[in-house]
Amino acid sequence: MTDPKQKPMDAGTYLQQFPNHEAFESDEGEEAPPWWENGGAFPEPGEPVITSPELIAVSAIQDIHTLWQIDPDGAEWVGDATPVGIQKFGYGFDWLPGDFRVLVRVHGPHPDSDEPIYRLTVQTDFLSGVDITEPEFFNKLSMLNRLCPSFAIYTLPRDVAEENEVDPKKLDARLESSGYVHAGIIDWFPKFFGAQTILQATEAQFRSEAAAQLLGGHPTSVGAVRPVTDDFIDDMLRVEEAPYASEGAKVSRWSGTDEFEQIIENWGRTEWTFGNADESGLTIEASFGSDSALLTFHTDQPHPRLGNGLLVVVKLPNLLTHEGASSQANNLNFWESRMWTSGRVPFIGNWSAAEMSEDRYCVAYSSFIPNLLYQTGLAQNAVLWGLSRARSVRETR
Repeated sequence: MTDPKQKPMDAGTYLQQFPNHEAFESDEGEEAPPWWENGGAFPEPGEPVITSPELIAVSAIQDIHTLWQIDPDGAEWVGDATPVGIQKFGYGFDWLPGDFRVLVRVHGPHPDSDEPIYRLTVQTDFLSGVDITEPEFFNKLSMLNRLCPSFAIYTLPRDVAEENEVDPKKLDARLESSGYVHAGIIDWFPKFFGAQTILQATEAQFRSEAAAQLLGGHPTSVGAVRPVTDDFIDDMLRVEEAPYASEGAKVSRWSGTDEFEQIIENWGRTEWTFGNADESGLTIEASFGSDSALLTFHTDQPHPRLGNGLLVVVKLPNLLTHEGASSQANNLNFWESRMWTSGRVPFIGNWSAAEMSEDRYCVAYSSFIPNLLYQTGLAQNAVLWGLSRARSVRETR
């Protein structure tokens, strides 16, 4: 454990202990251009040579810190960047880009994994004092989640609050995303994860007060919530409008490619899947016990704030009441935010209730990838994540 009197070691200092730390250095005095100015390409700090497992964790945190263009003294480093520290307590930083705290952490590796796998999380304060016993609370929460592109809004489930004797009328609602990183994807996944999860901070800063009016409670801010025009607000909180929405005004980057047809050839004709595709999307039915889960991609359903991109949806087959589906969706959001899932798939989206017929709903997972983040091969990863997520839920139900 870190000595409380000693300043925690930051990622840059830690990397200097290893011979490949030069990969993360940049020319002094030269300010890196914004990462979105090159057609959505991510900054390239250089591919590190992984000489020890914990470097996977440290470099992932460093990539997110760099991507968000946080000043050297703009975040508080938390934890100890050693194997024991990362595994037992986690390592990362706390950032205050506006009025809401953002916590970025990495934990691991998981002791049961054959190769070192680390779990990344980004959590943002949102609301305090919400009352989950209020009628329609979970239905309203589900409605808000359908508008969230890459993270979940969740509270403690009813049964967890009861078991831990927590007042269900005074709970917090948080924003959260998680992902898993290993040596095979360290060169791209942390940057993609950071580019998706920066939207949490925007959601908290500019929509927490409206959410409080709908869900009750009050914003979990450090003071009065300030408007976007306030000079204190970090420029990164303005990325939703530009470049995300400006790139989203263009036709979906996935539309018209042959990626969906290739995906069906690879993954849509197996003993437990059947699918079809065209230039606007794809549909894959996957075995789910005696029924089928449905995975769909859509390029013709733009996000209301981010514009065009790729919408990924996984629908579970069981039909429930609106309240039942919304409550179960919150349970899944809570457990995916808190646990190492068996499928080790990124949680960069959320579960909500989806209406299937009059008064009948299913539980559906959705994730939206903006045009800005288009990369060849990303859709195939999203398919594998979706199929693995459906299988993981089926095996744990």
